[in-house]
This record gives sequence, C-alpha cells and structure tokens, in this order.
Amino acid sequence: MPVKDTAVCIRKVDYSESSLILTLFSKNNGKLRLIAKGAKKSKGLAGNIEIFTSGEAVFLPVKYAESNLGTLTDFDITEKYHKIRRSWAGLNFALCAADLLSYFVNENQPNPDLYDRFTGFLNAVSSASELEAAKNLILFQLDMLELTGNSMNVSLCSGCGRAFDKSWKEAFFSETEVAIYCPQCRDKARESFPLKPAAVRAILAREPIQLAEDGEMIWYIEKFILKYITCHLGKMPKTVQSLKRHFEKL
Repeated sequence: MPVKDTAVCIRKVDYSESSLILTLFSKNNGKLRLIAKGAKKSKGLAGNIEIFTSGEAVFLPVKYAESNLGTLTDFDITEKYHKIRRSWAGLNFALCAADLLSYFVNENQPNPDLYDRFTGFLNAVSSASELEAAKNLILFQLDMLELTGNSMNVSLCSGCGRAFDKSWKEAFFSETEVAIYCPQCRDKARESFPLKPAAVRAILAREPIQLAEDGEMIWYIEKFILKYITCHLGKMPKTVQSLKRHFEKL
C-alpha cells in the first residue's frame, strides 16, 4: 500500500539507463532508499529531483517490493533550495550535512525533529555568508549527533568522572575511546591529543559558536567534531575531505 510523506533528497545514484536510486530523508519514515523506475527518461516523477529537492513523496515500502529497495511512485516538488548552489562553500557544507545523515540515520526510523533541523539548516545556508554557513554546519552536526543518540562525550572526564568546568586548563581527547580526559588523568588517555578548553566550552554551550567571529576558532572546533565523527564511524566520510579549503579561508 502506498505511503505519502514529506521528504528531501540526500543522495541520487544511477541504477540503469532509465532508472535512479534515490535516498530520501523523510519526516515520518526516516531514511528511505527508493528506486525511481524510468525517471531518467521522463520529465515527470523523479526526473527533476536533485540533491536537496524536497516535496511530497509517494512510495511503496520495502515490504511490498521484490528487493531491498522501496519504489517511488510520485514526487510533488515544493522546494529545490537553488540558492545553496550560488555559493561553492555553502554547497559543500550542505553536501557534507546530507552525507552525514546517510551515515547516522537508520532506514525507516522516524526522526521528525532531525528532519526539521536539517531543512532549517538548508534554509539558513541558502542565505548565509561563508562564516555564518560554517557556524550553521557545526551547530547542525552537534544537533544531529544528539538527535541520533551519538552526543559528543565532552562534559565529563572519562578517567575520574570530573565535570568539565572553568578550572580545566587543558583537556585531552582519546581517539581510541572517543572521550575526553582532564589534566590529572592525561596518562590514562590512549592515543590522545590536547584540546583547547575554549572549544569544549563552545561545544557544550553552543552560544559561543553562534556569536563567534574568529574563523580560526571555528575551524578548530570543526576539526575536532570531524575527528570525533571519524573515530565514531571508523572512517572519514568522503564529503568531509572537501571542507578544509573552505574553513581555512574563514
């Protein structure tokens, strides 16, 4: 039986001469992998769907299909976020966010709050300066980690349980344990590197990120978040590699 849901396209892959495989992030059904049959030869249905295109999708879920893919039967486009493509940096930030969703969101697992957060991020990046777009990406990444149950463990020392506060003169992040340590527990942290307390404070409070005008600190925070994500996933997402040149220009 067909299902209708609001969705945004986060990935598009050729399947055959005429068909596409689309990954949609939907509000009430989570991540969906759908085949759009004949889409490449038709101006209707999925033929006009690009990355970030959003609208009302009608699809047959996997349980009614003969493969591990659902089938897209209709897509009424409501927004294409064309303005994102006017900025090379904004486009790459949005592609990174979409790529991270494909890693952290499970198929058919609803996460309406994250859906709203992602579409809000796309709207913000569409009209933001490069620095503001970078800050929006950081804030989206932190919210995405939290809303998928993967919050950054930076509020407590993994060694002694001491809460992070203004008294910390140093902090150390263990890549092996994906956790932070206070100065007194530094020797317990395996494969660790020093972390600026100001970055930890910004991640925990969020407001310092929103107010920041220092591009170097924004890049420092983003590098730490990407390190955390890479350690968590066990690999670096491909789109992450394109961020460096944009953040270093801030």
